[in-house]
Amino acid sequence: MAIVLTICGQKGGTGKSVVAVNLAASLALYEKKVLLIDGDPSGCSTKWIGIHNAGQGHDLVSVFTGKTRFPDAILQTSLRWLDILPAGFGLFESALKLSDKVPNQIILRLLIQEDAPSDYEYIIIDAPSSYGFLSIMAMAAADWLIVPVCPVHGASADVHCLLTLIRYIRKNHKIPLKIGGFVCNRCNDPSAVDDIQRFAGPKKSFQTADLAYDTHIPWDSAVEKSIEESERDFIDTINAELDWEAIEKLLMEKHQFALQDEVDYKNGDMVVFDNQIAYKFDFEIKVPLSVVFNRQGECLTISTTHDEQDPQEIAPGEMADIKERSSEKVGQLASNIADMISEINQGDEA
Repeated sequence: MAIVLTICGQKGGTGKSVVAVNLAASLALYEKKVLLIDGDPSGCSTKWIGIHNAGQGHDLVSVFTGKTRFPDAILQTSLRWLDILPAGFGLFESALKLSDKVPNQIILRLLIQEDAPSDYEYIIIDAPSSYGFLSIMAMAAADWLIVPVCPVHGASADVHCLLTLIRYIRKNHKIPLKIGGFVCNRCNDPSAVDDIQRFAGPKKSFQTADLAYDTHIPWDSAVEKSIEESERDFIDTINAELDWEAIEKLLMEKHQFALQDEVDYKNGDMVVFDNQIAYKFDFEIKVPLSVVFNRQGECLTISTTHDEQDPQEIAPGEMADIKERSSEKVGQLASNIADMISEINQGDEA
Protein backbone atom coordinates (compact mmCIF):
# COMPACT_ATOMS: atom_id res chain seq x y z
CA MET A 1 0.00 0.00 0.00
CA ALA A 2 1.44 3.37 -1.04
CA ILE A 3 2.17 6.12 1.45
CA VAL A 4 0.09 9.14 0.42
CA LEU A 5 1.59 12.56 1.09
CA THR A 6 -0.27 15.79 0.34
CA ILE A 7 1.72 19.00 0.01
CA CYS A 8 -0.68 21.61 1.31
CA GLY A 9 -1.11 25.07 2.76
CA GLN A 10 -3.84 27.64 2.40
CA LYS A 11 -1.51 30.53 1.56
CA GLY A 12 -0.31 30.91 -2.02
CA GLY A 13 3.33 31.33 -2.94
CA THR A 14 4.78 29.18 -0.16
CA GLY A 15 6.33 26.66 -2.57
CA LYS A 16 3.85 23.77 -2.52
CA SER A 17 4.34 22.80 -6.16
CA VAL A 18 8.12 23.24 -5.86
CA VAL A 19 8.19 20.86 -2.90
CA ALA A 20 5.82 18.37 -4.56
CA VAL A 21 7.83 18.13 -7.80
CA ASN A 22 11.24 17.99 -6.13
CA LEU A 23 10.17 15.48 -3.50
CA ALA A 24 8.64 13.22 -6.13
CA ALA A 25 11.72 13.47 -8.36
CA SER A 26 14.09 12.84 -5.44
CA LEU A 27 12.24 9.69 -4.40
CA ALA A 28 12.27 8.52 -8.03
CA LEU A 29 16.05 9.00 -8.17
CA TYR A 30 16.24 6.63 -5.20
CA GLU A 31 14.29 4.17 -7.37
CA LYS A 32 11.10 4.47 -5.38
CA LYS A 33 8.00 4.06 -7.54
CA VAL A 34 6.17 7.41 -7.28
CA LEU A 35 2.90 8.81 -8.58
CA LEU A 36 2.56 12.60 -8.54
CA ILE A 37 -1.07 13.81 -8.62
CA ASP A 38 -1.51 17.43 -9.64
CA GLY A 39 -4.63 18.63 -7.84
CA ASP A 40 -4.21 22.31 -8.67
CA PRO A 41 -6.09 23.69 -11.72
CA SER A 42 -3.11 25.95 -12.48
CA GLY A 43 -1.18 22.78 -13.35
CA CYS A 44 2.22 23.98 -12.12
CA SER A 45 3.42 20.52 -11.12
CA THR A 46 2.31 19.12 -14.48
CA LYS A 47 4.29 21.76 -16.40
CA TRP A 48 7.34 21.67 -14.16
CA ILE A 49 7.62 17.89 -14.44
CA GLY A 50 7.84 18.35 -18.21
CA ILE A 51 4.27 17.60 -19.37
CA HIS A 52 3.10 20.46 -21.61
CA ASN A 53 0.45 18.63 -23.61
CA ALA A 54 -1.08 15.78 -21.65
CA GLY A 55 -3.54 14.89 -24.39
CA GLN A 56 -7.22 14.14 -24.13
CA GLY A 57 -8.20 11.86 -21.28
CA HIS A 58 -4.93 12.13 -19.38
CA ASP A 59 -5.94 14.33 -16.48
CA LEU A 60 -7.85 14.33 -13.20
CA VAL A 61 -10.86 15.97 -14.84
CA SER A 62 -11.37 12.99 -17.14
CA VAL A 63 -11.27 10.67 -14.12
CA PHE A 64 -13.86 12.71 -12.21
CA THR A 65 -16.19 12.89 -15.20
CA GLY A 66 -15.94 9.13 -15.75
CA LYS A 67 -14.42 9.46 -19.22
CA THR A 68 -11.15 7.78 -18.22
CA ARG A 69 -10.25 5.16 -15.62
CA PHE A 70 -7.76 6.25 -12.97
CA PRO A 71 -4.87 4.04 -14.22
CA ASP A 72 -5.44 5.05 -17.86
CA ALA A 73 -5.12 8.77 -17.04
CA ILE A 74 -1.59 8.35 -15.66
CA LEU A 75 1.39 9.42 -17.79
CA GLN A 76 5.04 8.46 -17.62
CA THR A 77 7.60 11.21 -17.09
CA SER A 78 11.21 11.39 -18.22
CA LEU A 79 12.23 9.82 -14.90
CA ARG A 80 11.93 6.06 -14.95
CA TRP A 81 10.35 5.70 -11.52
CA LEU A 82 8.06 8.72 -11.65
CA ASP A 83 4.55 8.93 -13.16
CA ILE A 84 2.06 11.78 -13.04
CA LEU A 85 -1.69 12.22 -13.10
CA PRO A 86 -1.90 15.71 -14.63
CA ALA A 87 -4.23 18.49 -13.61
CA GLY A 88 -6.68 20.13 -15.94
CA PHE A 89 -8.11 23.64 -15.79
CA GLY A 90 -11.53 22.01 -15.88
CA LEU A 91 -10.94 20.98 -12.25
CA PHE A 92 -12.74 24.20 -11.32
CA GLU A 93 -15.90 23.00 -13.03
CA SER A 94 -15.54 19.51 -11.58
CA ALA A 95 -15.14 20.99 -8.11
CA LEU A 96 -18.34 22.99 -8.48
CA LYS A 97 -20.30 19.86 -9.39
CA LEU A 98 -18.77 17.70 -6.66
CA SER A 99 -18.75 20.23 -3.83
CA ASP A 100 -22.52 20.17 -3.26
CA LYS A 101 -22.22 16.95 -1.21
CA VAL A 102 -19.85 16.57 1.75
CA PRO A 103 -19.15 12.84 1.10
CA ASN A 104 -17.59 13.80 -2.24
CA GLN A 105 -14.67 15.31 -0.32
CA ILE A 106 -13.16 11.81 -0.02
CA ILE A 107 -13.61 10.90 -3.69
CA LEU A 108 -9.87 11.09 -4.45
CA ARG A 109 -9.07 8.99 -1.38
CA LEU A 110 -11.43 6.27 -2.56
CA LEU A 111 -10.10 6.40 -6.13
CA ILE A 112 -6.56 5.93 -4.83
CA GLN A 113 -7.56 3.06 -2.56
CA GLU A 114 -9.63 1.24 -5.18
CA ASP A 115 -8.08 2.08 -8.56
CA ALA A 116 -4.46 3.22 -8.15
CA PRO A 117 -1.93 0.62 -9.37
CA SER A 118 -0.51 -1.33 -6.44
CA ASP A 119 3.16 -0.96 -7.41
CA TYR A 120 3.43 2.67 -6.24
CA GLU A 121 5.39 3.13 -3.03
CA TYR A 122 4.60 6.82 -2.70
CA ILE A 123 1.73 8.96 -3.98
CA ILE A 124 2.34 12.70 -3.70
CA ILE A 125 -0.53 15.15 -4.16
CA ASP A 126 -0.03 18.84 -4.97
CA ALA A 127 -2.98 20.67 -3.39
CA PRO A 128 -4.17 24.15 -4.42
CA SER A 129 -4.04 27.15 -2.11
CA SER A 130 -7.55 27.62 -0.76
CA TYR A 131 -10.11 26.41 1.75
CA GLY A 132 -12.28 25.05 -1.05
CA PHE A 133 -13.33 21.62 -2.22
CA LEU A 134 -10.14 20.77 -4.14
CA SER A 135 -7.89 21.49 -1.15
CA ILE A 136 -10.07 19.51 1.26
CA MET A 137 -10.24 16.63 -1.24
CA ALA A 138 -6.44 16.55 -1.62
CA MET A 139 -5.88 16.66 2.13
CA ALA A 140 -8.54 14.02 2.85
CA ALA A 141 -6.78 11.64 0.45
CA ALA A 142 -3.52 11.73 2.43
CA ASP A 143 -1.98 9.74 5.23
CA TRP A 144 0.41 12.60 6.03
CA LEU A 145 0.58 16.31 5.24
CA ILE A 146 3.73 18.24 4.40
CA VAL A 147 3.28 21.98 4.87
CA PRO A 148 5.61 24.52 3.20
CA VAL A 149 5.71 27.79 5.15
CA CYS A 150 7.38 31.14 4.75
CA PRO A 151 8.42 32.18 8.29
CA VAL A 152 7.28 35.77 7.94
CA HIS A 153 4.55 37.84 9.52
CA GLY A 154 1.26 35.97 9.32
CA ALA A 155 2.69 32.45 8.88
CA SER A 156 1.51 31.31 12.31
CA ALA A 157 -2.03 32.54 11.66
CA ASP A 158 -2.09 30.65 8.33
CA VAL A 159 -0.98 27.45 10.04
CA HIS A 160 -3.65 27.92 12.70
CA CYS A 161 -6.31 28.03 9.96
CA LEU A 162 -4.82 24.94 8.32
CA LEU A 163 -4.94 23.01 11.59
CA THR A 164 -8.60 23.93 11.99
CA LEU A 165 -9.25 22.47 8.54
CA ILE A 166 -7.40 19.26 9.50
CA ARG A 167 -9.63 18.96 12.54
CA TYR A 168 -12.67 19.28 10.28
CA ILE A 169 -11.45 16.46 8.01
CA ARG A 170 -10.61 14.16 10.92
CA LYS A 171 -13.97 14.74 12.59
CA ASN A 172 -16.27 14.60 9.58
CA HIS A 173 -14.59 11.81 7.60
CA LYS A 174 -13.02 9.76 10.43
CA ILE A 175 -9.60 9.94 8.76
CA PRO A 176 -6.47 9.72 10.96
CA LEU A 177 -4.81 12.55 9.07
CA LYS A 178 -1.50 13.75 10.56
CA ILE A 179 1.19 16.35 9.91
CA GLY A 180 4.51 14.98 8.68
CA GLY A 181 6.32 18.29 9.02
CA PHE A 182 6.87 21.88 7.96
CA VAL A 183 9.25 22.89 5.16
CA CYS A 184 10.76 26.32 5.69
CA ASN A 185 10.83 28.29 2.41
CA ARG A 186 12.53 31.60 1.58
CA CYS A 187 14.81 31.42 4.60
CA ASN A 188 17.15 34.38 4.92
CA ASP A 189 19.78 32.60 6.98
CA PRO A 190 21.60 29.62 5.40
CA SER A 191 21.08 27.56 8.54
CA ALA A 192 17.41 28.61 8.71
CA VAL A 193 17.54 28.20 12.49
CA ASP A 194 16.37 31.72 13.28
CA ASP A 195 13.55 31.58 10.74
CA ILE A 196 12.32 28.20 11.97
CA GLN A 197 12.40 29.29 15.60
CA ARG A 198 10.54 32.48 14.73
CA PHE A 199 7.87 30.42 13.00
CA ALA A 200 7.70 27.88 15.83
CA GLY A 201 7.01 30.61 18.34
CA PRO A 202 7.90 30.93 22.01
CA LYS A 203 6.59 27.48 22.92
CA LYS A 204 9.61 25.41 21.82
CA SER A 205 8.01 21.99 22.01
CA PHE A 206 7.74 18.80 20.02
CA GLN A 207 4.66 20.02 18.22
CA THR A 208 6.31 22.91 16.39
CA ALA A 209 10.10 23.17 16.42
CA ASP A 210 10.69 19.42 16.07
CA LEU A 211 8.30 19.20 13.12
CA ALA A 212 10.29 21.74 11.09
CA TYR A 213 12.47 19.75 8.66
CA ASP A 214 16.21 20.38 8.61
CA THR A 215 15.92 20.56 4.82
CA HIS A 216 14.82 24.04 3.80
CA ILE A 217 14.55 26.26 0.73
CA PRO A 218 16.85 29.30 1.03
CA TRP A 219 15.94 32.71 -0.29
CA ASP A 220 17.53 33.12 -3.72
CA SER A 221 18.23 36.74 -4.61
CA ALA A 222 18.90 35.73 -8.22
CA VAL A 223 15.27 34.59 -8.57
CA GLU A 224 14.01 37.86 -7.14
CA LYS A 225 16.28 39.84 -9.47
CA SER A 226 15.10 37.85 -12.50
CA ILE A 227 11.44 38.51 -11.62
CA GLU A 228 12.09 42.21 -11.13
CA GLU A 229 13.93 42.50 -14.47
CA SER A 230 11.14 40.70 -16.31
CA GLU A 231 8.53 42.93 -14.69
CA ARG A 232 10.53 46.03 -15.59
CA ASP A 233 10.84 45.00 -19.27
CA PHE A 234 7.08 44.34 -19.41
CA ILE A 235 6.20 47.63 -17.73
CA ASP A 236 8.61 49.58 -19.95
CA THR A 237 6.69 48.22 -22.95
CA ILE A 238 3.39 49.32 -21.40
CA ASN A 239 4.80 52.73 -20.47
CA ALA A 240 5.74 53.35 -24.08
CA GLU A 241 2.09 53.00 -25.07
CA LEU A 242 0.60 55.19 -22.33
CA ASP A 243 -1.04 58.50 -23.21
CA TRP A 244 1.08 60.60 -20.87
CA GLU A 245 -0.49 63.84 -22.10
CA ALA A 246 -3.90 62.67 -20.85
CA ILE A 247 -2.37 61.53 -17.57
CA GLU A 248 -0.60 64.85 -17.04
CA LYS A 249 -3.84 66.71 -17.80
CA LEU A 250 -5.65 64.64 -15.17
CA LEU A 251 -2.97 65.34 -12.57
CA MET A 252 -3.01 69.05 -13.31
CA GLU A 253 -6.82 69.24 -13.03
CA LYS A 254 -7.06 67.24 -9.80
CA HIS A 255 -3.80 67.99 -8.02
CA GLN A 256 -2.37 71.11 -9.68
CA PHE A 257 1.07 69.81 -10.59
CA ALA A 258 2.81 68.82 -13.78
CA LEU A 259 4.23 65.39 -14.51
CA GLN A 260 7.94 65.93 -14.03
CA ASP A 261 9.06 63.27 -11.54
CA GLU A 262 10.17 59.75 -12.40
CA VAL A 263 7.33 57.24 -12.47
CA ASP A 264 7.78 54.10 -10.33
CA TYR A 265 5.83 50.94 -11.09
CA LYS A 266 4.19 49.36 -8.03
CA ASN A 267 2.20 46.31 -9.17
CA GLY A 268 -0.10 44.95 -11.85
CA ASP A 269 -3.13 42.66 -11.85
CA MET A 270 -5.63 41.10 -14.23
CA VAL A 271 -9.09 42.50 -13.47
CA VAL A 272 -12.62 42.57 -14.83
CA PHE A 273 -13.60 46.06 -15.99
CA ASP A 274 -16.91 46.86 -17.65
CA ASN A 275 -17.57 43.13 -18.20
CA GLN A 276 -14.26 42.51 -19.96
CA ILE A 277 -10.82 41.25 -18.97
CA ALA A 278 -8.41 44.10 -18.39
CA TYR A 279 -4.99 44.78 -16.90
CA LYS A 280 -4.62 47.23 -14.02
CA PHE A 281 -1.23 48.84 -13.41
CA ASP A 282 -0.47 50.93 -10.34
CA PHE A 283 2.22 53.59 -10.41
CA GLU A 284 3.59 56.00 -7.83
CA ILE A 285 4.21 59.63 -8.77
CA LYS A 286 3.27 62.26 -6.20
CA VAL A 287 -0.06 60.55 -5.77
CA PRO A 288 -1.03 56.91 -6.42
CA LEU A 289 -2.01 56.40 -10.05
CA SER A 290 -3.93 53.47 -11.57
CA VAL A 291 -4.29 52.80 -15.29
CA VAL A 292 -6.57 50.07 -16.71
CA PHE A 293 -6.10 48.57 -20.21
CA ASN A 294 -8.16 46.12 -22.18
CA ARG A 295 -6.56 43.11 -23.89
CA GLN A 296 -6.11 45.12 -27.08
CA GLY A 297 -3.90 47.62 -25.25
CA GLU A 298 -6.51 50.42 -25.22
CA CYS A 299 -6.63 52.60 -22.11
CA LEU A 300 -10.00 52.18 -20.37
CA THR A 301 -9.64 54.44 -17.36
CA ILE A 302 -7.16 56.48 -15.36
CA SER A 303 -7.71 57.25 -11.70
CA THR A 304 -5.85 58.73 -8.77
CA THR A 305 -6.34 58.44 -5.04
CA HIS A 306 -4.92 60.61 -2.33
CA ASP A 307 -4.94 60.00 1.39
CA GLU A 308 -5.49 63.42 2.93
CA GLN A 309 -5.34 62.17 6.50
CA ASP A 310 -2.16 63.04 8.35
CA PRO A 311 -0.49 60.13 10.09
CA GLN A 312 -1.00 60.21 13.83
CA GLU A 313 2.13 60.21 15.94
CA ILE A 314 2.22 57.47 18.58
CA ALA A 315 3.77 58.27 21.91
CA PRO A 316 6.69 56.03 23.01
CA GLY A 317 4.72 54.72 26.00
CA GLU A 318 1.74 53.84 23.85
CA MET A 319 4.01 52.13 21.32
CA ALA A 320 5.50 49.99 24.09
CA ASP A 321 2.00 48.94 25.19
CA ILE A 322 1.12 48.03 21.62
CA LYS A 323 4.26 45.90 21.25
CA GLU A 324 3.59 44.16 24.55
CA ARG A 325 0.00 43.33 23.59
CA SER A 326 1.16 42.12 20.19
CA SER A 327 3.80 39.89 21.76
CA GLU A 328 1.18 38.37 24.09
CA LYS A 329 -1.11 37.62 21.14
CA VAL A 330 1.72 35.99 19.17
CA GLY A 331 2.67 33.89 22.18
CA GLN A 332 -0.90 32.75 22.75
CA LEU A 333 -1.34 31.91 19.05
CA ALA A 334 1.88 29.85 19.04
CA SER A 335 0.73 28.01 22.16
CA ASN A 336 -2.65 27.27 20.57
CA ILE A 337 -0.96 25.95 17.41
CA ALA A 338 1.30 23.68 19.47
CA ASP A 339 -1.68 22.27 21.34
CA MET A 340 -3.61 21.65 18.09
CA ILE A 341 -0.68 19.85 16.47
CA SER A 342 -0.25 17.73 19.58
CA GLU A 343 -3.92 16.75 19.46
CA ILE A 344 -3.68 15.85 15.75
CA ASN A 345 -0.39 13.97 15.69
CA GLN A 346 -0.57 12.15 19.01
CA GLY A 347 -4.08 10.77 18.52
CA ASP A 348 -4.20 7.30 16.99
CA GLU A 349 -7.79 7.63 15.94
CA ALA A 350 -9.42 10.34 13.84
